[in-house]
Amino acid sequence: MKNDVKIYLRKLQSIMQTDPGQRGIARCDELNLCTCTNDHLIYAVEGLSADMETTIAIVTGFYIPDANPPAPENDGPMGAIALANVLRQLGFRIVIVADQRCLLAVDNQFTQALPDVELVQFPISSRFPKGAREQFQQWMASREASYPDLKAIVSIECPGPCHSKRSVSEQYGPVSMEMSVQFKTSGPERKAGRVLNMWSKDITRYVAPLHWWFKQKTDSVFTIGIGDGGNEIGMGSIPWHVIQQNIKNGGVIACRVPTDATIVAGVSNWGGYALAAAMAINMNQPQAFLDHVTEMSETALLEWYASTGVAVDGVHKRPNMTVDGLPWDVHLSVIREMRQVVDDFKNRDSEGNGNV
Repeated sequence: MKNDVKIYLRKLQSIMQTDPGQRGIARCDELNLCTCTNDHLIYAVEGLSADMETTIAIVTGFYIPDANPPAPENDGPMGAIALANVLRQLGFRIVIVADQRCLLAVDNQFTQALPDVELVQFPISSRFPKGAREQFQQWMASREASYPDLKAIVSIECPGPCHSKRSVSEQYGPVSMEMSVQFKTSGPERKAGRVLNMWSKDITRYVAPLHWWFKQKTDSVFTIGIGDGGNEIGMGSIPWHVIQQNIKNGGVIACRVPTDATIVAGVSNWGGYALAAAMAINMNQPQAFLDHVTEMSETALLEWYASTGVAVDGVHKRPNMTVDGLPWDVHLSVIREMRQVVDDFKNRDSEGNGNV
């Protein structure tokens, strides 16, 4: 990747990592979720761009059981749909995977937003977490023949199990007495290994064990995790104590599942938009992003969620024109800024900046 392309990608990274909702992704100035994953947007683009005309799977869905009505949150599916459409135009085969509680939020029959994208439902089992590995292996055995060219798996706002003493030891190596005490006092204690929401509530029985796809993938498959709160798949790439020090309830909820690249954003949808824009720039097809990620398209999708209750605001726990508790105008501003970066890249030749 050329240095001038990296300049545009770092602009996208800066935009997506604003934190108006004060999730705490950069609460500590020097050591935070953003500094620990600096340039991971670039790493993600390099990983996805290594092989063309291959299959990319996008996993999404964070179910809110106590919402009114119970539904997946609208942060995640919107970014997944945008990313899927852009990658499809760039020449990739796209598969979106979600469990049966979350699939409706990306179902083209209703959203009309995903032509030519395969949707796959992953079952939820009452045996999770004890039967998670076996359930995943059965599901994967039935799907492997369909995706012999699977190149990458991208998770957008998908919850994963929190840390345990074992996972912290694997992350740090031999754990010091100080770290052991810190984990005991600030960690999940009896909830270790469970899936927790931002309020530390155990939602394990509502979650499909899709994290096993990331744990058992082969070396030839590149993984990307996109999240904003520390409890999503991919956050296991960040040291436990960093999430504990920056995110409210971070020591309890921090997900232990790492990915090859971890994209941290103020809102997970923004990470999906940024990755879509970055891929379009890197492949010198900026129009792919400009065609598919517009204020009109995103507003129409959110309006459909709000009117049907198919997806809800994860903070307010109800269907309305907000995402992660933030007014829709905040999200539109981010979309405009990202579109401006892509448009600047598109027009760089006329400004004498040369070719990519």
